[in-house]
Amino acid sequence: MQRFSFKIAISIILAGFFIIACFAGLNYENLNQTFYIVSGLMALFVILFGFTMGFTYASPVKQLLKKADNIIKGDFKSKLNLNTRDEIEVLSKNFNKISDDILQKSTDMEDLKKSSEIKFKTKDIVSEKIIDALEEKIRNRTADLERSLKEIEMLKEQVAKKDREIQALATKPTRKKRVGKIL
Repeated sequence: MQRFSFKIAISIILAGFFIIACFAGLNYENLNQTFYIVSGLMALFVILFGFTMGFTYASPVKQLLKKADNIIKGDFKSKLNLNTRDEIEVLSKNFNKISDDILQKSTDMEDLKKSSEIKFKTKDIVSEKIIDALEEKIRNRTADLERSLKEIEMLKEQVAKKDREIQALATKPTRKKRVGKIL
């Protein structure tokens, strides 16, 4: 940024020296020791004035560049208040608006991210609860089926037992037949 200040300063200094040279050229016949002293003082004044004006005009631009660097680094909260009453002031206000907008957008993004994370966690919890409930239903149904299978097995055994009893009865001679033979 020093180059910008020096560019302004050198321009002002050269213009001042040109004016001094013009005065010397216009009055070249009457050059005396007083003119050289006044010209030397004027040259010193022009040099000081040039550097002062160079740094004065470069200072707001330096501040704008610093604000731009802060924005690049992620610092959106720092404000830039330049009261130059020119385009630099408008530019600084626009920088502030841009950084405020970026800060708002990043805050909105963080809020959205947190909100979506909560929603996903809630959905995960609900999904886990549903899965747990379904697994419990499956366990209950499996237990019911196992009980039913045991009951069916018991009924099969009872039916088989009754079938054996019926067959045993069918093969035994009945009493009526015995009574008929006796008579």
